[in-house]
Amino acid sequence: MYEIPEEPEISDQVKQELLSDNFPGISPEDTVSVLPFLTSSNYQKDTMIFTEGDVSEFICIIVSGEIIVVKEDSKHLRFDSNYEHQIITRLHKGQLFGELAFIDELPRSASAVTVSETVVIKLDRDNFDKMRDEHPRLWGNFILSISKLVCTRLRRSGGALVDLRLSIDSALSALSN
Repeated sequence: MYEIPEEPEISDQVKQELLSDNFPGISPEDTVSVLPFLTSSNYQKDTMIFTEGDVSEFICIIVSGEIIVVKEDSKHLRFDSNYEHQIITRLHKGQLFGELAFIDELPRSASAVTVSETVVIKLDRDNFDKMRDEHPRLWGNFILSISKLVCTRLRRSGGALVDLRLSIDSALSALSN
């Protein structure tokens, strides 16, 4: 099910730009300190990067390509061939994913699947803990940036739920008339 990815060459400049975009609390100078903790992976199209229920071993930033974040259905069946009815979101170059389970250390709440050949940079649990020990201030800024991202996504989800509720109420009202 999982493909062992090859490690592509990604310039330090590209990594620093992606870090700066995703972690505004980390100074450009500090991004240099993060580089030794990162690895990179290349995934072919239709590859599961991780599966709902997995233990979280890493977070990723997309360097190139596209992924979809998908949820299994309520009967815990595996995905259909096109995933369409289970897509939570689509993510592209520069976007971070996998942060929720990485931070709360609970099983993954969804799966990540490549839509095209995709290259990511990763921060794994061992390097994350090493960063905490060797660069505690940098690690704190990293955590704060991830927390802000999670809050932003939660606010968007809350707004989407309200919009959905209004649409359902409107449809039910139209049906009853």
